Amino acid sequence: MNYWAIGQTGRVVYKYMNSLKPNDNIQTLSRKEQVTTLRLRTQHAPLNYHLNRINPQHPPLCPLCKDQFETTDHLLLHCFNLDDLRQNLLPPTPDITNILFSTTEQLKNTSKFYHMAHGRRANAHRLLD
Repeated sequence: MNYWAIGQTGRVVYKYMNSLKPNDNIQTLSRKEQVTTLRLRTQHAPLNYHLNRINPQHPPLCPLCKDQFETTDHLLLHCFNLDDLRQNLLPPTPDITNILFSTTEQLKNTSKFYHMAHGRRANAHRLLD
């Protein structure tokens, strides 16, 4: 029985990867890059929307643009304050598939994008404090 197909966990990932991939390029990454990629794939990265689900007192908004929920999709695809990083590190027409389920090189660039964006987020939080 294919539990991956009928299970209730991993639904976010299943939409993009509907079977287990023994040759998934995530396996070629460093441990840090693997963790980053997996957290982004499962939408369990420490972004404000996810942190708000854990602690409702935590505001879910993006610290960079302050008018959108800070979700994985927002961070990777929409936050206008990350356009320069997006142009340098993500594909020309980015979407979740070509950002998070792609070549080893792209997965490395996506991890780099996330960590650079995280630095900007931290600076934005400091300015608010």
